[in-house]
Amino acid sequence: YITDHLGNTRAIITEETSQIAYKATHEDSPVPAPPAPERELFSFPSNVDNIQSGHKFYDYNGVANRKFIRLNYADANRRIGTGKVLRVMSGDQVDLGVLSYYQTNSQENNTSNQIINDILNQLVNVLLGPASVVPNGKGNILQGANGVILNKEDFTTFVQNNQTQNPPSTVPKAYLNYALFDDNFQLVSGSALRVSQPGEVAPLTGRINISKNGYLYVYVSNESVEPVYF
Repeated sequence: YITDHLGNTRAIITEETSQIAYKATHEDSPVPAPPAPERELFSFPSNVDNIQSGHKFYDYNGVANRKFIRLNYADANRRIGTGKVLRVMSGDQVDLGVLSYYQTNSQENNTSNQIINDILNQLVNVLLGPASVVPNGKGNILQGANGVILNKEDFTTFVQNNQTQNPPSTVPKAYLNYALFDDNFQLVSGSALRVSQPGEVAPLTGRINISKNGYLYVYVSNESVEPVYF
């Protein structure tokens, strides 16, 4: 407790912490049931696919698992997958992860970088839905009907950085992406975790120490022709 010269309590300092977990299974009836429908907690792409019996994701690890996201850059609606925008505070620690699968490394994946604007347009479609420009005089801030705000100019920088740090190879350019923006929607930091293990269900995981108050954007993507499943 912090008190003033009269002994009145002016502030209470606590080291209490809280943990909040979000999980997107994509199942019609997740077990255990989430506190709210997954489609209210996450931004889902237009396509959620049934897992065929015999696929390595089917009932993976002994858990009922019948739905997943299949991403493939050749289909504009399958370039960006499930995402979430989190309000975060300086000092927060965020653990994130996703299970991924792709069949094989291939020379077909060894192609030039994709057009950034095409990637961003689909990202806006998934995270914001119908969007309009916020009148700030620059035309770089978009707001969706769902209330989510995105700085398209700084997200261009984020995608450019990811492409520079992940040159084309036989490995699909499929990622778990995360980008931190401050309260003014300016890019602070971000990175992308790339798939790397063909033929196996493999986790992509990361931990982020939040350095500024703001918003954390998390989503999966695929810039290659090789289908990748999340």
